[in-house]
Amino acid sequence: MKLILGSYLAATFILVPSEKPEMNKRVTAFYEWCYKDGQEIAKSLGFVLLAESLRGKIQNYWIKKVYNNTIII
Repeated sequence: MKLILGSYLAATFILVPSEKPEMNKRVTAFYEWCYKDGQEIAKSLGFVLLAESLRGKIQNYWIKKVYNNTIII
């Protein structure tokens, strides 16, 4: 992998315990805010945004696993 001078590589993982569903809802609500309202802030700071298709996959996973098939958007 070739990195451009002045750039950096980052990975983010969201690990939440399955036995704490209410806490998980609060954690995912924060990331929902990031995906919806934080996009312009991230862009203005020079971050590369997640593709909409990837955000959709993450949100669908949360709907199934965290929200018991309840739409959260």
